[in-house]
Amino acid sequence: MAPHPTCIFCRIISGEEPCVQLFEDGDTLALMDRHPANDGHCLVIPKKHYETIFEMSSQDFASVARTVLKIAVGVRRGCSPGV
Repeated sequence: MAPHPTCIFCRIISGEEPCVQLFEDGDTLALMDRHPANDGHCLVIPKKHYETIFEMSSQDFASVARTVLKIAVGVRRGCSPGV
C-alpha cells in the first residue's frame, strides 16, 4: 500500500515526524509511544500503510510479530514488569 499523507505512522517512517526508534528492519519499525501508558510502552508498526489490521498481508503481519517478540524481550529485561 502507498504511504498516506495524513497517517502519523507513514510520516514517522518517512522521517517527516520524529520518534524515539528502538529497532528497524526492512519491513517494520519499533518506537516508543509519545504518550506512554506505562514504562516500556512502545509500538511496532509495518512500513507499509494499512487502514486496519484486517488489510495486512500474512507476510507483513508475520514481520510485525517477529519484531514484537524481539522488542518484548528488551522491554522485559529493561522494565522487569511483573508477570
